[in-house]
Amino acid sequence: MMTNNRRFVFDTNVLISAFLFSKGKPRQAFYQDQDIGIIIFSNAAFSEERRGFIPDKI
Repeated sequence: MMTNNRRFVFDTNVLISAFLFSKGKPRQAFYQDQDIGIIIFSNAAFSEERRGFIPDKI
């Protein structure tokens, strides 16, 4: 079995678009890259996405 060491990093805006729009290019790229390698997320990207989706006070 051959392991694939390809890694992919996505900009936060692309990640948000990939999750929001099912037929868009960002989603296609995300799934394609996930199939052929590893998606890498930074802590900064998680923090930025969290701030965009989860308000501090509800």
